[in-house]
Amino acid sequence: MNKMIFLTGVMALLMAGCEQQVEAPFGFKWGMRMSHFPVSQLLTVNIIPLNDDETMIFSTTVPEGGVGEGSYRFYFVKNKLDRIVFNTFDITGENAVEQSKNVYIKLRDELTKKYGAPIEVDERIYLESFDFFPCVTNKNCGSWKTTFDNKTTNAVVFIGMGLNGDNYKNDRIAGRVSIEFRPSK
Repeated sequence: MNKMIFLTGVMALLMAGCEQQVEAPFGFKWGMRMSHFPVSQLLTVNIIPLNDDETMIFSTTVPEGGVGEGSYRFYFVKNKLDRIVFNTFDITGENAVEQSKNVYIKLRDELTKKYGAPIEVDERIYLESFDFFPCVTNKNCGSWKTTFDNKTTNAVVFIGMGLNGDNYKNDRIAGRVSIEFRPSK
């Protein structure tokens, strides 16, 4: 009887240390500890504390299974992977809007193959007279995003405004395409 109680106690302690982790993009696991993140496999890495509970690992190295060149931000809340954000590099020039839409469609199609049909598509402009990039960044003007959700991951691909150089310029001709990944609820 004492052995049974002892074994039950040991099993309870072992199971308490096990965390349920589910698949995240790029071969990672939602809830993985920051100490298990393969920093040494990325050529460019910055570890940035955001506040007491949140740290971001920033990299421009494309991880295995990455969606393309750009920046990858891995957010750890209380030392556990909670969110991943991919941004293309800024898309500029005369055809920046068209190029951004083409990249968006390519990424949207890749996410459709991986996660299935989107749960929401919101591609609209209310004010045609306003510049495209700042407009789709303001929900009262427009939006250009598609949302996916499966058993493990919620993903939103969207077009937003780029950095536009050193300041917020009047012509606002730089855009970028982003994907935000979070664990499904």
